[in-house]
Amino acid sequence: MPDTLFPEIEKIYSLEQSVYTTTAAAFKTLCQLSQKFVDDYRQTYRDSKIAMSFLKNGDNEAELVVGSDTIVFILHPNVFEFSRMHEVMKTPYMSEDKRRSQCGTILLYNYLTESIKYRRQGDIGYLIGRVFINCENRFYLEGKRELGMMINKFDLFNDDNASKILKSAIEYVMHFGTLVPDYELFKELPIDAFLQFRDFMQIKTAKRMGFVFEPDANE
Repeated sequence: MPDTLFPEIEKIYSLEQSVYTTTAAAFKTLCQLSQKFVDDYRQTYRDSKIAMSFLKNGDNEAELVVGSDTIVFILHPNVFEFSRMHEVMKTPYMSEDKRRSQCGTILLYNYLTESIKYRRQGDIGYLIGRVFINCENRFYLEGKRELGMMINKFDLFNDDNASKILKSAIEYVMHFGTLVPDYELFKELPIDAFLQFRDFMQIKTAKRMGFVFEPDANE
């Protein structure tokens, strides 16, 4: 094994470990703030019948239930690098140190609460935001509407900015109405689908179709 590779190995993989560690810490912060949000709501509205809960599923996934909406947070296990053509690569911040373009990712998806509760496998979730975090604990936020307008540069990921991300995500899903399924989807209903519907109301529903950032017709 040529020891001339050792310094490069140490440089590359140490950076990856640093980025993932920083991103995991950011994910933990979002989870803690989500739990606090639930606790504060319950404290304020003790008799509320609105579904409100937070559940952490292992080290890489968590669910924040807010009424009929659920925001799923996913900590991606890999570290990525922005393309040279991406707008962030043209900033002075990146020009000073290309290592800053190596980022971990936290994905935010929106599902109907009942889709998860009843495990309706045909239902569709919607990607509403991506948080990219580098080794310097600075983040770039890419997202829909409220999230997308919030921060689009590498700012410090701290409790204040994490709270803003969480607040913006909740505000977005609150005002993101469920679409009426196409008439053609209901034109024929096989008996097995009817029995599933009767037992679990298991007809495909979605907040929106797809998982990519495309302009909404109503925006």
